[in-house]
Amino acid sequence: FFFLMIRRPPRSTQSRSSAASDVYKRQVSTQSTWGKSEKILTGDGTNFKSQVNPGDTIKIKTPKAELLVEEVRDDQTLVVKELSLNHDKQEINAVYKIIPKLDQSEMYTSVWNVLKNNGCVGIFPEGGSHDRTELLPLKAGVCIMALGAMAKYNTPVKIVTVGLNYFRGHRFRSKVVLQYNQPYEIPKELVELYKTNKREAIATLLSEIEKRLRDVTLTAPDYKTLTSVFLARELYTPENKTLKPDEELMLNRRLSEGYKKFQDKAEIKQLFEGITLYHSFL
Repeated sequence: FFFLMIRRPPRSTQSRSSAASDVYKRQVSTQSTWGKSEKILTGDGTNFKSQVNPGDTIKIKTPKAELLVEEVRDDQTLVVKELSLNHDKQEINAVYKIIPKLDQSEMYTSVWNVLKNNGCVGIFPEGGSHDRTELLPLKAGVCIMALGAMAKYNTPVKIVTVGLNYFRGHRFRSKVVLQYNQPYEIPKELVELYKTNKREAIATLLSEIEKRLRDVTLTAPDYKTLTSVFLARELYTPENKTLKPDEELMLNRRLSEGYKKFQDKAEIKQLFEGITLYHSFL
C-alpha cells in the first residue's frame, strides 16, 4: 500500500494579465442583470476576452459572491452561473478576482493508471484539512477516480474506508486511532450507470462511501474513553464467539453512542472506572 503523490495545478487567484503582486484587480464597475433564462455579468472597463475562460470563477470581494463563467461574450459581458451570492442587489460595484479553472485530467489519468496496475491510492475524500470531529461533505473526486478507472480499463476497484479518530489534534505526536472497514467492491452495474449518467452514479457511490466512513468513525471525548469502548466490546463478547468485522464495527458504535448518551449516570461511570482499572493490569 502506498499514497500516490499527485501534482495538482496551482490555484492561482490572479488575473492572467495582472502583475504578480496584484491579487485583487482594480476597482471596476460591474452590473449583474439576472434574466429569466441566463445570468449576465456586465463589466465596465474590463478585458474579459483576454482574461477569462469558460469554467473560471469570478470572485467578488464585497459583497461576497462567486460566479462560474459559462460563456465569454465580449470584453464586457459574461454569461455566469451563480455559485454563491450573499446579497439581493442586481447592481454590484466591487473589486473582483479571477480564479482559473483547474485542469485535473492529468491527475485522474495518473490515478487510473495506478489502479489499472493493481495499485492503491490513499485519498482524504473530504477534499480539505480541518480540525473538526465530524465529517465534512465528501467531494466527488474519489468516485471519479474509482468509476473512471473501471469504465476506462474494465478493472475491478475496491474501496476500504478508514476512520481517523484523533485527540488533541494540535499537539505534536498526539494519539490517533485508525479503524479499517471491510473492502467494498464497486458493482459493475454502477459502472454501467456511470457511462450513461455520471451524476447519478457518483451520488450513489458517494452515499455508500459516506455510510462506510461513519461506520468506522467513532466519537469519543478522549483516547482513554475510546480504548475503554474497545475493551468493553472484548469483555462483552463471549469467549466462544468470534465477531465478524461488521459486527465489531456495529458493537463499537453502539457502545460509543451508549456511553455518550448515559455517561453522566452513576452506574455507567462506575462501569468505565472498572474497565479503566482492569486495563491498567493488562
